[in-house]
Amino acid sequence: VVAQKHAEGDRMANVMRKMMNQKMNGAFNRWRDMVDELKSQRVLLFRCAAKMKNRQLSAAFVSWADTAATMKEMKLKVRRTLAKLMHRKVAKAWDQWLEVVDAAADMEGKMRKVMARIKNLQIAGAFGRWKEMVDEAVEMKLKIRRALGKMMNRQL
Repeated sequence: VVAQKHAEGDRMANVMRKMMNQKMNGAFNRWRDMVDELKSQRVLLFRCAAKMKNRQLSAAFVSWADTAATMKEMKLKVRRTLAKLMHRKVAKAWDQWLEVVDAAADMEGKMRKVMARIKNLQIAGAFGRWKEMVDEAVEMKLKIRRALGKMMNRQL
């Protein structure tokens, strides 16, 4: 009877361990999927930045801001889930995920600088073209005055 109760207790402990492992594996798999998604979003961000011009530049920023807001919500949900978990490896994986999020924030700052440089280059190019047009107009006026002066001198 005692052996039977002992065996029954062992079976119950095994069932409980299996349930805990399934919950931890599920949480880890969700976290891993989220990390993969963040990596793919970062790749997409780099591709978009390479193709951006004028209007596309602001549209990409709006898209990025939406993604950042979504990431913030996801971070809060994951944080709540982590509070329920007690396993050491899961906590370590959480720290790695936070590093990825911090890297994404650093990337945002770098992208803002790159986009500001692109915008400044466009402005400088437009100013240069305007200056060339002004220089040509001044030169054309000078040529016209000379031609008119010659014509006036011939008539005299």
